[in-house]
Amino acid sequence: MFSFDLSFIKDTAKKKTLLHECNKVHASEKVLEAKKYNDAIVLSSRGWTYDGKLLGGVVDSDGKYIRNSGYAEYGGRGYNIDGEDIVEKNETVIFLGFFNPCWGHLITDSLSKLWYLQTPQCEKLIEGGAKIIYITQFNADLPEYNKELFSYAGIEIEKFVHIKQVTKYKQVIVPDNSLYDSDGSIYYTREFVNTIDQIKSGVQVDENSPKKIYYTRTAIKDVRERGRECDVERLFRKNGYAIISPEKHTVKQQIQFMMGCDKFAAAEGSVSHGTIFCKPRTEVAILRKVNYVNTYTPFIGQMSGLKTVYIDANHSTMAYRKIPTAGPFYVCVTSHLRRYLGENGIWIPFFFFFSYWKYFFSVPIIWLYKKIRTKMRL
Repeated sequence: MFSFDLSFIKDTAKKKTLLHECNKVHASEKVLEAKKYNDAIVLSSRGWTYDGKLLGGVVDSDGKYIRNSGYAEYGGRGYNIDGEDIVEKNETVIFLGFFNPCWGHLITDSLSKLWYLQTPQCEKLIEGGAKIIYITQFNADLPEYNKELFSYAGIEIEKFVHIKQVTKYKQVIVPDNSLYDSDGSIYYTREFVNTIDQIKSGVQVDENSPKKIYYTRTAIKDVRERGRECDVERLFRKNGYAIISPEKHTVKQQIQFMMGCDKFAAAEGSVSHGTIFCKPRTEVAILRKVNYVNTYTPFIGQMSGLKTVYIDANHSTMAYRKIPTAGPFYVCVTSHLRRYLGENGIWIPFFFFFSYWKYFFSVPIIWLYKKIRTKMRL
């Protein structure tokens, strides 16, 4: 059985929203289908919009955008192709998805259409000559760790066609997503569970894997990170956690870490999504980088049967309010984190560090500069 502990976060309106999200049933009985669209156009990726949408996906013969062909279902959008050179092919293709190479979205959204490849209908189409296609963020080639994860799902991605320019097909088949967004919440189907189970079945548990793990981001140069995670890292090390930079390990090793640990801790987001591979009742400490509700964490906790503990570990006062995931973040040691780890005694609060005040005063200047630059381009 899963559980959620919200006793280590502040009492705010967001906490009530988070509690409501955790109490929802995220398992779905939805019957998945694959819809056929004649004379449909596949839009290659064109980057991000200002409101956080990724351009690209599939539009039908009437020019209507197919929502579940976009990035993370609600995260995609079409664009105007008037006057463009469009490649036309008299072929039937199966659209496997809009892949974002980001680790968190790779192990959630990018796996959501793989179920269809296991169906008799798909096998029949492939025998009849249908090709499998996909698109990626910015049309970039998939990195090796993406290919490695797909291989554990039984997919040889090199055999499929990567669409990098606008292409019209005789028929495009778009499977439903086995992980989908509805009314702002994430729901998973039996097919998605099967995909995760298939990946786990190809990885043997390493008995020598650390039982207590903290995934750190200190080895990554991310402009959104302005805090003192190094202090957080030291605190977990003091409490017996192995400190691991996941990007330095193979996909197999990362899955083994998750499958073998009893306690895991990481900042909320992509770095924590790998807990979908943890065994039931693993205690997962989610360090919140900002006060918002990440809808992926509750579904992962429920699906994997985790004991999820939310902890406020930030003073991200200057995070972008419209899109909190854009940061910038100030992760640091807080009273909530110390209480979770049973730490007592004197500690240095965030406002004594120069890095916080640099963060506090420099971010508005950067925002203003970007706003002026954008207006000058209009």
